[in-house]
Amino acid sequence: MNYIFKNQLNNHEIKEGLVTYLNKLLPPFILIGAIIVFIFIYIHNNSIVYAAVTSIIMAVSAIAFIFFALKQQFSPDKVATYKLYESELEIVNSNGSIHNYKYNKTKSIAAKNVIVLCFSKGSFAIIAKQNITKDQIAFLSRLPI
Repeated sequence: MNYIFKNQLNNHEIKEGLVTYLNKLLPPFILIGAIIVFIFIYIHNNSIVYAAVTSIIMAVSAIAFIFFALKQQFSPDKVATYKLYESELEIVNSNGSIHNYKYNKTKSIAAKNVIVLCFSKGSFAIIAKQNITKDQIAFLSRLPI
């Protein structure tokens, strides 16, 4: 079983994929960071309200910063070629670089219009469902979540 397809994302699919990825990745880190900020500010100002508001503002700012930083990596002009082999996934980026990922170290998160593949060391890929067949969607959806 070998599948080869080209993946080009529109702006809506990029945003949906990033939100899906950030929902899976960020909550524990943002929560820990917000708690640390809360404790630090509360100790220095002795005001629960001020500490809570500041923690929330910093958490939202961090999420927005990460979202826009990641968004710069994706563009509707970029097209990547995906090759699904029996034991691994090969991605050829629009700049010609080739990346190979083993399926046993890859997780998938399905959203409405995209599938987000999470690889080791924090890298990830967004695949538009409109670019692939139902068999390919089923194959990618079998990867662990």
